Parts: sequence; C-alpha cells; structure tokens
Amino acid sequence: MLTAAIEKARGVKFIYLPFKGGGEVAAQLAVGRIGSSVNNPIEALSYWRSGKVRPLCVLYGTQRMQYKAKVAGALSWNDIPGCAEAGVDVDYDMVRAIFMPPAVTREQVDFYLDLFGKVKQQPEWQSYMAEGALDPRYSLSGAPFLKWLEEAEATHRRLLGESGLLAVQPQ
Repeated sequence: MLTAAIEKARGVKFIYLPFKGGGEVAAQLAVGRIGSSVNNPIEALSYWRSGKVRPLCVLYGTQRMQYKAKVAGALSWNDIPGCAEAGVDVDYDMVRAIFMPPAVTREQVDFYLDLFGKVKQQPEWQSYMAEGALDPRYSLSGAPFLKWLEEAEATHRRLLGESGLLAVQPQ
C-alpha cells in the first residue's frame, strides 16, 4: 500500500516482494537481496547502526521527527528528512493501538488506561519510543480515538483503492 503511494507520488514503478514480516524485510535489504523497503524503523535499526542500510526519509507528517538522541553513530531520527521534505509527497500514520473485547467494563478500561498512563511516564518507555522512532503525537482513548480510527480507516481504504489492492473499489 505504501509502495503504491510512493509509486504514484514519484511516477515510478517498484516490484513488490511480500515477506512474512518487517524483520525479514530488513534482513533482505541488509544483505542486498532487495533494493528498498518501507518498514518500521525499529525493525531496521540494528542494520542502520551496522551501516548495512540507511533511511532515506520517514513517513511522519510534514516535519522531521523530534528525536535528537543519537541512535546510529552520529545520526538521530531528527537527522532523517520527512518524506515530503525529501520530495516524496506521501504521509502515513501507522495504526498502533491496544484493543479490548467489546464486553469489558468501564472499570477494566479505566484500569488499563491508568496502567498505560503510568508506563508512558517511565524512562524506559521514553527511551523505547525514541530509539524505535515511535510517534508520540497521539495518545488517544474513547471517542477521540474512535474518531481518529475512523479517519485512519478512510485513509487505508483510499490508499488501497488507489493502488488497486481492494477487491471492491470505493465509490
């Protein structure tokens, strides 16, 4: 889906090779079996640190990531341009969420919201977010999260439809 969006934005064509997961994609890129990938940063981080891959841009809105701590030699995630800045007019927010069954009680929801609120304050969590280039812009729950999720679904439908990956095209 993201490869198709990049193809459209840049007027290029890639040959897409499916793999079982991002770790395998990063490994194939690191050994030169594929020429590029659209991957979660943390899955390629060790290869970047070893000099086997290099990030060209990050799909992170129209700005650079805020993380300035060095994660690969002298470079930070902030040193990598956003894709729009690099001339690839594609923006994408990866959906990362915690879901529960619909029958849970308000007390159960509140327990986990409180727990995750405490986890987010921990230095280890902050370090994990920074090192993995995870997006701290969103911390939603309840109605605001549902609204965002609906917007994300619409974005996915649009991208999948534009790339011809939907069995039934949106109207």
